[in-house]
Amino acid sequence: MDCLEYWKLEEAPFEENADPKFFYESIDHKEALERLRYIIESHNMNIGLLTGEIGAGKTITRNVLREELLQNEEHNLVVCLDTSNYRDIDIIKEILYQLTGSNPENLPNNKYVLITRLKRFLATEVVISAKRVFVFLDEAQKIGPHYLDSIKDLTNISYNYESPITLIFIGQPDLLTKIKKLPQVDQRISMRYHLNRMTRTDTENYIKHRLKRAGLEEDIFSEDAFYLIYSKTDGIPREINRACKIALDYGFSEELNIITKQVMSIIFDDLNRYERRDLG
Repeated sequence: MDCLEYWKLEEAPFEENADPKFFYESIDHKEALERLRYIIESHNMNIGLLTGEIGAGKTITRNVLREELLQNEEHNLVVCLDTSNYRDIDIIKEILYQLTGSNPENLPNNKYVLITRLKRFLATEVVISAKRVFVFLDEAQKIGPHYLDSIKDLTNISYNYESPITLIFIGQPDLLTKIKKLPQVDQRISMRYHLNRMTRTDTENYIKHRLKRAGLEEDIFSEDAFYLIYSKTDGIPREINRACKIALDYGFSEELNIITKQVMSIIFDDLNRYERRDLG
């Protein structure tokens, strides 16, 4: 018997894979998703900004929206790009690759030429087919200022006073500071939202939601365990996932029926020791 069988789970509930199936609509996550949907549905709002701390749930929020857009593939083209994996020039190459299939290795290292090709594609392939392009740029705080400005210029192309492309910049709070220093970009942002940490109530409901989505109906965390998880993780989803995943493994190894505050105290003490050791 493994851990999943022991807890009567159909799948692992606390993995870091940003699966939309496990998306929980906390107060902030629901608001973020509704604002992103609004900019998607609008034809006159072409740049959105979603920020949040590391582990706040930005990627899973994006994935929910991406999945919704792909349900209408006939009219929507979706580009998702983790910009931390690319040099600035390669970001534009990757956008071209995902839209046109052009081999990035065969594309020139010239920003002006690449932007021109993108604009030509929008004009000849997207607008004429009544399609729209949605580009999600993750870890956007790592994009250089000049390229933020260049990518923003993609929304300049318009037909009948509408642009066929919508850009969503997603990143850590540093992105806000960077964009504030670029008024030509800042003034073009139609929607911005910052994902805050979850509340105590949302933290409990988040854990229950993920367990239920994984196939478990009964409660296996005590009330005081929920409170400790919230206080130790500050309501950050990634930290909650990490602690709860370890808790399930610990409960399995100790043949427990419920995860109590005492169990979570042991887990957080161990995590603190490992972190201090790594820092040392």
